[in-house]
Amino acid sequence: MTTSATDVSAETGAYLDPSCSVVNRAYSNARATEVYGGQIFEVKSDGTYALMREYRFRKKSTFSRWVNGQLWNEKPRVDPPLLYSSGARFTSCRLIKGPTSSEEGSHYTAKWYGAPYRGKVELWLTSDESKLRKILATYDDYLRPAPYASQVELFNYDPDNTEFPKP
Repeated sequence: MTTSATDVSAETGAYLDPSCSVVNRAYSNARATEVYGGQIFEVKSDGTYALMREYRFRKKSTFSRWVNGQLWNEKPRVDPPLLYSSGARFTSCRLIKGPTSSEEGSHYTAKWYGAPYRGKVELWLTSDESKLRKILATYDDYLRPAPYASQVELFNYDPDNTEFPKP
C-alpha cells in the first residue's frame, strides 16, 4: 500500500483506514468547501428530532449558535482533521447502500473518532459522492461532545440558501 504524508500520523504511525477512502474523501471535500452550513439535531428516544445547533463556515470564520435564542458566535475557522496522533477519524467503514438515483448518494456506517470522543456513525453522501449530506452519530456513553447520546447533522452547500432540509 502506498501512503502519503496526510495518510500517516507522524507521532504514532496511525494510518487512515483504507475501507474509509470514499468517506474520507467526502469528509475532506465537505470541510474544504469555502462556504457551507449545517444544522445539528438531537435524536430523541421517541425517534423525533429537535434542532439544537446551527453553524456556517465562511473563508476564515465559523459562525455557530445553540438555537435557544443565542446570538451567532464567530470564531476563526479550523477544519477538523482526518487523522489525529491517536487515530483516524473514520475506521471500519462499510457500504450499506450504493447510490440509488441521481438525488441520493451512498450510505455508510463507520466508527468515528474526534479526540477525545468516540462513537458510531452513519453517513449519507451527496448524489455525486463528493461530499457529506447527512451524518447520524451515536456517541459512546462515557464521554460525549453534547448532552445527548445521538445527533443528526445536515449539510448545506448552497451559499445563497439559508434554509435547510428536514432530517
